[in-house]
Order: sequence, then structure tokens, then C-alpha cells
Amino acid sequence: MSDLYVCIGSACFVKGSEKVIERLKYHVAEKKLNIDINLKGSFCLDNCKHGVIIKFEDKLFKNLSPSNIDERLKIEILPYIEQYLEANNE
Repeated sequence: MSDLYVCIGSACFVKGSEKVIERLKYHVAEKKLNIDINLKGSFCLDNCKHGVIIKFEDKLFKNLSPSNIDERLKIEILPYIEQYLEANNE
């Protein structure tokens, strides 16, 4: 099982991390990735000026917001996670 962190520190919180988490939960459940992923909050991922930040393994996804999270999840983040999980489950 892999950990997926969402920054909930003050800078990311102000930029909408709560809404990002809501959408992330929805998309992860929809793709049934919640079997392979632990969704966790992190108080700082050391990229405050690029928040909201999501970290999966060693990869950071920066500049997320409630207005772009659905598109970024579908185009960039979930495909990366699926590819990683597929490569590491064999």
C-alpha cells in the first residue's frame, strides 16, 4: 500500500486544500484506488509557495486548487499513480 499525502498546512489550507481533499477522495474511490492507497494529511511538504501540494512516493504535484483539481487528477495525477501501482504490483 502506498501513501498519498495532501498538504494541510496553513498556506495550502488557505489555498483550498480541504476542497482538494474532497475531490481527491471522490476520484480515488471512483477508480477503486482506495484499496492500494492511504490518503494522509501532512502539515508541510516544504513547497508553500506552490500550494496546494500532493505527494505520492517521491513525486510532488504542485499548484493544485479547487478550480483545477478535477482536471489535474484526470490528466496528470491519477494516471501517474495508476502507472506506479501497476509497475510495483507485478
